[in-house]
Amino acid sequence: MKNRVTTRFLIFSIFSTFLVIIFSILIILFMFSGKDADLSNPRTMTLLLPNYISQSDNGFILNQTGKDFINKNNAWLQILDSEGKEVFSYNKPDYIISKYSPYELIDSYLYTRKGFTNFVSNYGDYTIYTGFPSNEYTKIIIDSSDNKGEILFTFLLIILLVGTIIYIFMGRIFSKKITGPVDKLINSIDNLDRLNKKELEIKNPGMFENVFANLRALQNRLELAKLKELEFEKQRTEWIANISHDLKTPLSSIAGYSEMMADEHYELSSEEIAKYSQIIQKQTKNIEHLINDLSLELKIKSTEDVLKKDNVRLNIFLKDLVISILNNYQYSHRDISFEENGDVFYDIDKELFGRAITNLVTNALKHSGKHAKVRVVIDKISSEHGRISIIDDGKGISKRMMDKLFIRYYRGESTEEVEGTGLGMSIAKNVIEAHGGTIEVKSEEGKGTSITIEL
Repeated sequence: MKNRVTTRFLIFSIFSTFLVIIFSILIILFMFSGKDADLSNPRTMTLLLPNYISQSDNGFILNQTGKDFINKNNAWLQILDSEGKEVFSYNKPDYIISKYSPYELIDSYLYTRKGFTNFVSNYGDYTIYTGFPSNEYTKIIIDSSDNKGEILFTFLLIILLVGTIIYIFMGRIFSKKITGPVDKLINSIDNLDRLNKKELEIKNPGMFENVFANLRALQNRLELAKLKELEFEKQRTEWIANISHDLKTPLSSIAGYSEMMADEHYELSSEEIAKYSQIIQKQTKNIEHLINDLSLELKIKSTEDVLKKDNVRLNIFLKDLVISILNNYQYSHRDISFEENGDVFYDIDKELFGRAITNLVTNALKHSGKHAKVRVVIDKISSEHGRISIIDDGKGISKRMMDKLFIRYYRGESTEEVEGTGLGMSIAKNVIEAHGGTIEVKSEEGKGTSITIEL
């Protein structure tokens, strides 16, 4: 940007200087040169007068065209011999002398005398001498020997005036080229969140083309952020309603059964007490699980140094997780298999990483259907690259759900059928990325889902 501004400034300066020189020369030439080609010019007409003069035995004759020219310009004419003596005149005032010395001819030719400006031509051996009213015609005589300072001052004054005018004009154009887009840019930045796209599509942005392109890209990102914010707010509202429902349900059960157990009017058997206690205990664990998810999500998001890593052989670690899940009575009857292809060692926080993998596997079990098979596979790709895959052949995930799979608080399309907080997938993604890994989900409705974790 800096180089482009400098380059343009130099171009404008050089071009302006060139214009100053050209216009100054033209003005000087106009001021100090004649216009011989102009037939209305008295000097030119004086040079042409011999064409209108003829000579006979009786003397000189001026034809009507010559007379018309002299009369039209209120001028007069003399024809002088070689000694400066008048031999013919036309329209000459009485006070104009009839004989001239060489000095008088030169002096009157150079300077205005007796209200007339004089011009000279020749007719054979004779001199044609004319006079034109000095209030209509005049000469500028420059004495280069005595007036060098005045000439130099005149030239400098012309250059200064022409330069000032041209530089002001060119400066105005240059500043408009620079400040025009800048003003538009500043106004656009000030009103970025309220602009429409057409307001940033200005003509001839010049050197700021990239800036406006970046500004349009920023505006697009702001618009996208607004849409995401609205979507997030909608999801948050829905999530709060879901969390309220998830809390209300177990709390209602706890409150109901605890009231029954505390009421003296009810005579409960030991079997009923044990049953109600188990229900209260289960609902308490559900609340605890919900709180833990919320706490873990906030912890991962707000703390950079949250991981306590140990170098772990992931084969054994994952196998133990699968066994632990199978030992849960909810999934003891499900078909879960574990496969390994090479030993993979990796630095992990056992608690958080285990929580992430457990979330992914239990999600697969919950949403794939009771008869679906779930496979947990670990592959050694290289000494520094491992891959974990969680694959099921169940219901699959709709495209609408895929787009929002890792969004916090989003619980999908079956919240009434499957318990959950809407944080499991988000937590899993954050934990895996915190370990330097990536997670990718591919799914097709009716054909199952594949989750790939690259470490």
